[in-house]
Amino acid sequence: MTNIADKVGEAKTGIEEAKLNLLDVYLVKLRDVYTAVPPELKDTFLSNLEQIVVTLEQNPCPTGRSKFKMPGLYDPYQGRSIRENAGLSAEDLGETLSTKSAYRQIYRYESGETSPRPTTKIGKKYLLWLKEQGYNPYNL
Repeated sequence: MTNIADKVGEAKTGIEEAKLNLLDVYLVKLRDVYTAVPPELKDTFLSNLEQIVVTLEQNPCPTGRSKFKMPGLYDPYQGRSIRENAGLSAEDLGETLSTKSAYRQIYRYESGETSPRPTTKIGKKYLLWLKEQGYNPYNL
């Protein structure tokens, strides 16, 4: 007859195997997403992935809480499409949101060079404008 300690040990082993299987699924998903990314965004994708890896190497979350927010929630093509469908140039939207020079930042968002952050002045205004248009990537 198997004792409780043996059953607990077997269960822990099963849990660890399941976690490794989940990691394999994530790696396959990352490969699938990378394959589908337009060529001009592949470097940005890899840069974002590298940031995640470096962060995890520096602090593999010993407190059990994530130290970073996942990049990539914002889709630059969708942002640009929404702006264009509204009949606005990046300059027009920049002027509407802040100043005419904000178009440079909007261009960076819509080219995939960087993602808008709700913690920056222009990023927040841009994300709120997108939300008014029906697109809310950060659930603001």
